[in-house]
Amino acid sequence: MVVVGDSLTEQADEDGRLIQTLEGAGYEAEGGGVSGLDFAGGYERWRELSDRDVDVLVVALGTNDAEDDGPERVRSVLTPWLEEAQAACVVLVGVNETTEAWELDVRGPAINAVLADVAAGRGDAHVQRWAPASNLLTDDGIHLTDAGRAAYRRVILEGVLRC
Repeated sequence: MVVVGDSLTEQADEDGRLIQTLEGAGYEAEGGGVSGLDFAGGYERWRELSDRDVDVLVVALGTNDAEDDGPERVRSVLTPWLEEAQAACVVLVGVNETTEAWELDVRGPAINAVLADVAAGRGDAHVQRWAPASNLLTDDGIHLTDAGRAAYRRVILEGVLRC
């Protein structure tokens, strides 16, 4: 399994906890999160990490793509990425639509719609929803509290277990 994510994934993997969680569920896992990573950077990171023949690909990106042209950029990167990926199952973690931070309550739904549309075009992909309560987020409305880190790990694990 390869996990590619942004700062939320980086936080969830603090002290290797995300990878340990996935390995505890019986998966060999590598990767993690990089602060500021968007879909284009995530694709490049995946190419560095992966031999492209993995059982599961987890993509937890999109927050850093929440700009006016974000949905189109996400589609233009994700579609060929998933065509190239030979993963048996693809988990796309959705963008938080519950926060006003970075206008994600407005911009997030469009990105999540692209994720759902791309996943629907592949029988082996699905979107795992991320809709945290405010107590799981720091004051910036984006990043994770300690409880939020654990919740994000659970969301990713739940997505993987759906494979």
